[in-house]
Amino acid sequence: MTLVDSIVSLGVVAVLASLAVPFLATAREESQVMAAARYLAAQAMLGRSQAVRYGAAVGLRFEQDEGGYLYGSYIDGDGDGIRKADVASGVDRALEPPRRLHEAYPSVRFELDPALPSLTGTSHGGGNTDPIRFGSGDTLSFSPVGTATSGTLYLRGRSGLQCALRVLGTTGRIRTLCYHAGDGEWRER
Repeated sequence: MTLVDSIVSLGVVAVLASLAVPFLATAREESQVMAAARYLAAQAMLGRSQAVRYGAAVGLRFEQDEGGYLYGSYIDGDGDGIRKADVASGVDRALEPPRRLHEAYPSVRFELDPALPSLTGTSHGGGNTDPIRFGSGDTLSFSPVGTATSGTLYLRGRSGLQCALRVLGTTGRIRTLCYHAGDGEWRER
């Protein structure tokens, strides 16, 4: 090989590498969003098994503050479910201390793009962008018989990849869905 051939070969490799970088960054972010969704689904399944084990309601409680959302796992101490006042007073005790999702998954946050259709195909109505939808208390609770609070938890990556964890109350089943912009649909992952 001559020096010119080597330089041309290196130039082609450099161009191809520069074209691949954006695709690799998107793939990395998608894997972060999916890992966060799997982690939260596993936390929910752990809560369900703890509720059955302890014979008391166990829940993942989400609380918004200036830094985003904190979430923690709590067990019902007085038989009336996981309540904000009971958590504050210590009646409903923490099984795990509250933490932030972005500490483990820096490019992922609890967020919902209001321009996307809802999981049922309708609009989100009234510009509702609340990413935590488990009733007014923002708590995903599991009963000792395995049922759960019905609702949805929305996750979003920096580039806009939107995923949702959907909890079906009667069965406690958890589905992970992601929005595919190309065809405008939510698909199970």
